[in-house]
Amino acid sequence: MIIAVGADLVSARSEAHCVTSCAIMRLADRHAGKYTVWVWYLERAETHLRISEEAAMHRRDLIALALGAGCAFGVFDWYVPALFHVSQMPLAANLIAIYGIWLLPAAIVVFFGVQRQSSAKAIALLVSLSWSSAIIVYYGYYAFLAAVPGLPQLGDLQLINRHTPQFAASWASFLRTTLLPQLGTWLPVALVAGGIVGYAAARAAVAIQNHLHRRQHYA
Repeated sequence: MIIAVGADLVSARSEAHCVTSCAIMRLADRHAGKYTVWVWYLERAETHLRISEEAAMHRRDLIALALGAGCAFGVFDWYVPALFHVSQMPLAANLIAIYGIWLLPAAIVVFFGVQRQSSAKAIALLVSLSWSSAIIVYYGYYAFLAAVPGLPQLGDLQLINRHTPQFAASWASFLRTTLLPQLGTWLPVALVAGGIVGYAAARAAVAIQNHLHRRQHYA
């Protein structure tokens, strides 16, 4: 009798232990699944964040490049006519060279933009930024040249003449009739033309790059 009761207790305890173990295993499997999902989600989020950080860094680099190329060219363009004048090129060739050289900062921006796999629209904005910064620096440098070293027929604008009665009036007239109107004329041109040139050049560069890759693939 006692042995039978003891056997029943042992059997009941074993059965309860089996049920508990199965429940724990099911709970562990359920949480393991959730843990796996969370690990997958965190890995994806980390990868996306890393890609986003790299993309943001590339964007900052390209913006800095566009601004740097534009600002440097804004100063350099002041000396381009003199260089072509020394070379004694024909007038038509001089004009083409003077305006065509504006493709130089655009080419730099497009080249690195395509290398970083930027979209054509992004490259168009970068070229527009580069050209507009070049225009602003060009006319800012114009004011600097008039104020410090001096320019022909603009001697009244030099800082050494700042104590003369006509100094302020001369600067006001220069800004009102020359500097600001020219800046207002060419800045919109740089914004619009830069976007058009940048977009077209980016599409052309990507097409050429894809064509070369296909030729290498089938070679």
